[in-house]
Amino acid sequence: MKVALVVYISLLFVAVGFVAARVVPYDRHHQDVLSAVGNGTVVFQEDFEEGNLNQWDVQACPQGVTISTTYARTGNHSAKFTVNDADTHAKCSAVPTENPRAQLVSKKDLFPNGVEYYIAVSVLFPPGFPQPTDWFQVVELYGPPFDGSPSMAIDLCHGNKLCFNRDASHNYDSIWISTPIVYGQWRDIVLHVKFSTDPNVGFVGVYDGGKQQTMSNGQALVHYQTLAKSNWDGQPNNLFLNQYRSSDSKLGTVTLYHDAVKVGTTLDAVMPPPKK
Repeated sequence: MKVALVVYISLLFVAVGFVAARVVPYDRHHQDVLSAVGNGTVVFQEDFEEGNLNQWDVQACPQGVTISTTYARTGNHSAKFTVNDADTHAKCSAVPTENPRAQLVSKKDLFPNGVEYYIAVSVLFPPGFPQPTDWFQVVELYGPPFDGSPSMAIDLCHGNKLCFNRDASHNYDSIWISTPIVYGQWRDIVLHVKFSTDPNVGFVGVYDGGKQQTMSNGQALVHYQTLAKSNWDGQPNNLFLNQYRSSDSKLGTVTLYHDAVKVGTTLDAVMPPPKK
């Protein structure tokens, strides 16, 4: 009887260890599920602490996107985006358009039709940052055929606020507008998105600093076709971190920072820790 009990307990410990290993895979960059957080999972994350941009396609002039220790939302590093008015395709072949930009595009195809995720990005605008008078984009969820403006983007608007903007099919409207930016401080934004070609199924919601925002319709979510003509040809969408702006702005050389990027199945899974 004692032998049987010992064998049973030993097998129980082995089973528990196996389940734990299955819940939290070893490789946090290249598994479908990177980690379990409470009742949610993380499928993509980037804190730039490894000192490289290996998870991203870099579309920028040389030194347009670099690892920096000047500011960090978590850890000691962030991604620094530096763009000059001349940083266009005419100057650098890696820049895809004639409007100035530096951007990171996730190599991992994150957003096929039907998935629902919380997408966290922290962005910092340093002291002395200009107030653009034309469009200025900092985050987008986008994919082939890349037909015009994205249907899901975070832009600077009204000089010193953030807006969630949509594409031409929605008259480039803003379905969320933030309170004013505080320069030199991180702004933690989480997008709650259902990616769908069905306008009755797809939706977007926004959390700012962990607080759920009221959208332009007076509700927590705006339902619409999030995968539409501009960003859907059957291939998954990707996460873009930008500094992408109108060539008419003439802002000179401008710098901003991105950090604490996560994609997961719940808000708790992706929210960064409290600010220090």
